[in-house]
Amino acid sequence: MMKFETFFMGSLCFFLITSVFHHYFPLNIFKILVNVEEMLFISLTFIFILKKMKNKFPPSFGLFFLFLIYIVFHMFFNIDTNFIDIIKIIGYFLVFYGGYYFNYSSTDDNKKLIYVVTLIPIIVFVIDQVVGFQGGTVRSMSIFVNSNNFIFYSICAFWLLLLKRVPVIFLYTFIILSFLFSSTLGAILAFILSVGFYFRNKIFKKKYITYFTIIFVVLGLLIGFSEIYIFQRIRGTYAVIYAMLSKFSISEFADVNFGQAMLMSGQQDGGSVSFLFRIKIWVEIVVAFFNSNIIDKLFGLGFGIVPKINSFGLVAHNDYLTWIIEGGLIGGSIIIFGLWSGIRKLYNSINIIPYLTILIYFSSENLYFNFYGMILFIYCLAYSLKLIKNENITN
Repeated sequence: MMKFETFFMGSLCFFLITSVFHHYFPLNIFKILVNVEEMLFISLTFIFILKKMKNKFPPSFGLFFLFLIYIVFHMFFNIDTNFIDIIKIIGYFLVFYGGYYFNYSSTDDNKKLIYVVTLIPIIVFVIDQVVGFQGGTVRSMSIFVNSNNFIFYSICAFWLLLLKRVPVIFLYTFIILSFLFSSTLGAILAFILSVGFYFRNKIFKKKYITYFTIIFVVLGLLIGFSEIYIFQRIRGTYAVIYAMLSKFSISEFADVNFGQAMLMSGQQDGGSVSFLFRIKIWVEIVVAFFNSNIIDKLFGLGFGIVPKINSFGLVAHNDYLTWIIEGGLIGGSIIIFGLWSGIRKLYNSINIIPYLTILIYFSSENLYFNFYGMILFIYCLAYSLKLIKNENITN
């Protein structure tokens, strides 16, 4: 009898291979195939769960049914909402239930498949660098549209490797290379904060204080003097923020344009002011949300609407705002509650590091519709909670 993990990892492997073909041969047929595969995966996951349930619904299915009722009202009030986005969100629920209730894999199962789904994106990135593929493309990275989505998937893959107890040297090498390749400040900061949270009770103990002091000193020296790009970006971002806050009040902050920020900071790297457009977008979409009627506030303005209600025509770069504005107070609250409820159960587990990293990272990026990253994230969450439940039962 097929385990859910075998089905899940096999499907994800198939998705990634198709995406590699689309990456190197950007033909419409591969793009269409990727979309078809995603919808087929969600349908097969639903069938898999139905067969396993045998007319008995698990207790937490109530949240799923609540979300389905909400979806009916949401689509009634938002006829232009992106239906594919809704299907994907439903798919995330299904992956969780499949991974939590109907998965019987041990940490030693599917190791080969797990290495494949972990390494494919990073191998593609290395090949691209060696052969100079897409050298003129600014945003894309490996099989993902940008470095933010690349590192999001990498953090999820790191979590999977952590759960499967791979050799420590491989685990650390993988995550360090992923951060160095992507140079994403938000992800690095989120990871550092999450590690600090996990070791919160140990940092100042005599046994550990020497190690943490060395780490902080080395990190400080790298940030202050290293010519590695990621540390240059940290210095540049600090210079921009300091220059702006010294000349503008918080209320004026969102009105500063990119040219002004670049002049004030003396930086030539546009990445140093990348946080600025986020603030401007957040202000614009929040204002649009508060100016909407009560029905839109409750059920949302429609999935996929954010690019249409800000002057940049971009996504919000904040998943929490996206869920509230596009899904409304009801839909956004259901999604946020579902994700944040995991913190209490993972609070003292080492799995809180990748989980909290991703939850923090959600606040500065739009990652929720990175389908491969999200299904892997949801699966790792389900698997982590299942392991904790089994440990509690054993104890």
